[in-house]
Amino acid sequence: MYDTSFYCTYKMMDSDEDKTAMYQFQLLEAFGLKEYNDDAINGEVMSIYNKIKDCPQFKEICEACGTNEQYKYFKNDEVIMLICFFSFDTFDLFHKCLVDFFTHDYILEDTTKNMVNAYK
Repeated sequence: MYDTSFYCTYKMMDSDEDKTAMYQFQLLEAFGLKEYNDDAINGEVMSIYNKIKDCPQFKEICEACGTNEQYKYFKNDEVIMLICFFSFDTFDLFHKCLVDFFTHDYILEDTTKNMVNAYK
């Protein structure tokens, strides 16, 4: 089960090396893992997708992502977009989206806006 009980702090680290190490640690923490396991992560991503796929705010975020030049080839595949949301650049923002979703059953407006703005 995805862990929403922590705050992503990896971008607050001083050096790029520390940011990368903390990102890797926090990504594993979010998925409840001690070491990288592709099958476990993919299984949890699919579980998250099945829960969030009908959320209007998730759809809005996917639409924004699909209009970004870098991600335009994925605009018809929400699962691929979801995987991209766990990248270094947006993991902290998307983690907040998941915290909102699993707490309120929707993503708060400010959180949605922050994620959408990441793709502008």
